[in-house]
Amino acid sequence: AILAAAAAAAIPPPLRPKDSICAELARSNCDLAQLDFLCDFEWNEHFAADPSLQRLGRLRQFLARVKTARAAIELQRESEDARDIPEEFIDPILQTVMDDPVLLPGSGQVVDRETIKRHLLSDNTDPFSRSPLDESMLQPAHELRERIQQWRRDV
Repeated sequence: AILAAAAAAAIPPPLRPKDSICAELARSNCDLAQLDFLCDFEWNEHFAADPSLQRLGRLRQFLARVKTARAAIELQRESEDARDIPEEFIDPILQTVMDDPVLLPGSGQVVDRETIKRHLLSDNTDPFSRSPLDESMLQPAHELRERIQQWRRDV
């Protein structure tokens, strides 16, 4: 499934990098070994006449973008790790610095929007209070988001 999504994503350039498949793969811990294999295999030796080999170049470009984005994210994480991170900036579920903090109305906890959206894919409850929760109930924490962004600019 990852390979099919990656190949499809390689065709048009992403409109908004933060929301792209490329950015999602870069932020994730998924193994890119299968994509590396597809790109590194000597397909031309075995299928030289196949016109679909042209798409392989786009897949290689996509993989390079994922790796570049992953390296940039890792560099940002390392610089954040080297500093004292204010506790309120840390997502209580993933223990990472939040990008888009939201308040969960049932428990009053603040978590990163992407973290809770992933949770809601499999469970429509607040992970802290077990009260019913859906994405429309999330309350943006604008002030906290601004403080996190300022802190990151100061890094």
